[in-house]
Amino acid sequence: MCYKVGMTRRRVHPVDIIGSVVVAGIIGLSVHAYAGIPTVLKDTGTVVQSSNAADGCIIRFQTATPTILEDANHGCSERITSVYVDAVSGNLVIEHAHPGRIVSCIATPDETLAARGIIIGCSAGLDKSVYTFYSTPTNAVIRADSTAVRGSSSNAWFQWLHEVVEPSASASASLS
Repeated sequence: MCYKVGMTRRRVHPVDIIGSVVVAGIIGLSVHAYAGIPTVLKDTGTVVQSSNAADGCIIRFQTATPTILEDANHGCSERITSVYVDAVSGNLVIEHAHPGRIVSCIATPDETLAARGIIIGCSAGLDKSVYTFYSTPTNAVIRADSTAVRGSSSNAWFQWLHEVVEPSASASASLS
């Protein structure tokens, strides 16, 4: 797929399109959160006022043991409780305590990992998120503690958008 910019053509990669859709979705969720739209929980029928909150963390892969990067320029959400590589699968596991359902999970390799062709897939839950690392040059899953990932400036950025749900008397009254 191509589009014309001035007198030149630029090839559009599917990742550009997907990235735009993700950003539009996050903006849409933020608008929903800002609007404070009442939500009815399916399992209980309880009316709640819902909004969304974001958490994030930067993980450094300097050695075979990933660590949280926390310094003057980088921070990590206080909800992150543990970071490790699963001994069997080789996936990165980040344990956390989010107060509501996960709405979105994003894993972004930094420029060091991106230059190596490493991408990261995410599976998130209330108490932990699991990340699978892929090498695009070899077209294979790689361990998060492998030498392909390690480096003095190898980092990945992780973000979660989760619901913050509080019972709402005004929301209940307005839907009655």
